[in-house]
Amino acid sequence: MKSNRAKNDKLPKSFIVRIYRFPSDAQKDLVGVVEEVGVDGEKGFNGIDELWAILKGGGEHKRRYP
Repeated sequence: MKSNRAKNDKLPKSFIVRIYRFPSDAQKDLVGVVEEVGVDGEKGFNGIDELWAILKGGGEHKRRYP
């Protein structure tokens, strides 16, 4: 899938978030991956802070598996 982001920069971004581990007592142990719709690849996250960084556009995490 090729990125169409250049011609659609003004459109809001859409994400698919897959959560593999979500303990109810500790958000720091949240684990999963984020895929931006229309963009190749996934970014892994460990914890709520990394998830928010990716969603805000500042996360450059490589794919990780729980």
